[in-house]
Amino acid sequence: QQLLYANLSMNDAGAVADWLKNQKVEYSLRHEGEDIWVAADKLYQTRLDLATNGLPSGGGIGFEVFDKQSFAL
Repeated sequence: QQLLYANLSMNDAGAVADWLKNQKVEYSLRHEGEDIWVAADKLYQTRLDLATNGLPSGGGIGFEVFDKQSFAL
């Protein structure tokens, strides 16, 4: 198996796991459910298929945190 995604939020991990179940893609969860692993031969196609379906949504904090910071001295 190879790592599909790491450090997912619980919401994203749940959504990805549900999608994988519905598509009958075998997977395993590790690191308290934050990491999802799939068969090596399915890795890239699965990532593409998930991206096409907007997964993972990445609901965490990203670059928008810089919009709220003041860097003036």
